[in-house]
Amino acid sequence: MDYVHVNSARIADRVRRVLRVPADDARQMLDRSVRDLGQRREEMIKLDDESNAALRYFRNLVRIGTNEEDAVKAMNLEAPPQALE
Repeated sequence: MDYVHVNSARIADRVRRVLRVPADDARQMLDRSVRDLGQRREEMIKLDDESNAALRYFRNLVRIGTNEEDAVKAMNLEAPPQALE
C-alpha cells in the first residue's frame, strides 16, 4: 500500500512541476493582456475627452458663425444711411 502512495505522490509531484511552467506562462500572458487592455482603455478615455472638447469647440464656432451670419443678413444695405445723432 505504501508503494502505491509513494508512486502516486511522486507522479503527482512530477505532473505539478511539468504543468507549473505552462500555468505560469498562461498567468503571465493574462497579466500582460490585462495591462495592455488597461492601457488601451486609458488611451481611449483620453481620446474621448479630446474628441468631446473638439466637438464643443466646433459647436461653439458654428453657433458664433450663425450669429454673425444672422447679423449680416439683418443689415439693410439698400436703405439710405442714417444720420448720426
